Amino acid sequence: MEKNLRHELEAIAALQNPTIPYLKASRLPLVLWGAGEEARILKSVLDASNIAIDAVVVDTSFYRPGEFFFDIPVSCWEDVREKYTRANILITFASGDVLGKISGLRAFLEVGQCLRMEYLQPFVFTPDFIAHQHAILETLFYRLSDDLSRHVLLAYLRAINLHNAEALAQCNVPAETQYFPDFLLPWTNTEVYVDCGAFDGDTVVRFCEQTRDNYEKIYAFECDPHNA
Repeated sequence: MEKNLRHELEAIAALQNPTIPYLKASRLPLVLWGAGEEARILKSVLDASNIAIDAVVVDTSFYRPGEFFFDIPVSCWEDVREKYTRANILITFASGDVLGKISGLRAFLEVGQCLRMEYLQPFVFTPDFIAHQHAILETLFYRLSDDLSRHVLLAYLRAINLHNAEALAQCNVPAETQYFPDFLLPWTNTEVYVDCGAFDGDTVVRFCEQTRDNYEKIYAFECDPHNA
């Protein structure tokens, strides 16, 4: 098993999203669509591959003249269309109708390729770490106590290198099971719920539904002003 795991980790370390070599070989300007947290993370990925960003675009509702993404002016789509005869677009947001946005942009003659690279916050598990720290990853793998957890770990490492979370998404469990497992029942009116990373309160709503509003207190924290 240990030998097979080492081979599995080596295979994961060799994975690469095909978007990277395409953008490195392409002579078209690169436009990032989005200037939020995902765009900042993907910029570090592009920087590591020496891929330059030529323009940054946001949707009209978010466009504010005079804003910058690092040292790049944030533009509107109309300005970019006038500037470039043809360009590649990299979608760098995860909310809303992403597939619809990609489909719509591909209809423009000015668009060479409209691409999407999903990001996962790698924490310490960067691609370089995955490539060179097999012993640590093996130790972590065998400390996990169930097959699902081990499967999730390997899927997570693949997703980081591929910038594609499709395989990881297949490991998901329903939110009700994730946050409200059966062993927490029955609910009492003394329950105190703490949600660290409350986003828009979606899980708080599920907690209220699970308890039928039978709880003592809820503390909800969201440190990202945009999410809050």
